[in-house]
Amino acid sequence: MDSGDLHVVDRATNEVKFTQEKAHEYQMWFTMLDSSDDNIVYTAADDTRFKGWDVRAPGAPIFSCQHDYGVCCIKPWAYSDQTLLTGGYDSALKFWDKRKVMRDPAATGKDLLFTKLIGKSVWDVKFSEESKSNRRVMGLS
Repeated sequence: MDSGDLHVVDRATNEVKFTQEKAHEYQMWFTMLDSSDDNIVYTAADDTRFKGWDVRAPGAPIFSCQHDYGVCCIKPWAYSDQTLLTGGYDSALKFWDKRKVMRDPAATGKDLLFTKLIGKSVWDVKFSEESKSNRRVMGLS
């Protein structure tokens, strides 16, 4: 999808459920359905943006968060369905409060729970298999 267009297809019917032309200015690297609401889709792209879309309301994203460089991955926090993690070329692993970004379409830094600089581009996120009392996250580069 070098065009930055987003197409959501219903797996049961193979019908296009949602289309957003130019969802991003540059190539998208990642898309993901929300873990608790199939109407919400997240996208990440080379244009430094991590965005949320409501397939019931085409047009503008419901929020747009920013990294310093392209965003490569989005993952829900394994221990809380209210936290999303994003990783990008800027070596940052960012933790977002989903409730806050959904309320603020501009999604400024105040919606960011915290950032951890990894030292290299963050291409993927994995969680430890250990107990919840010893939570660990790995940003893979």
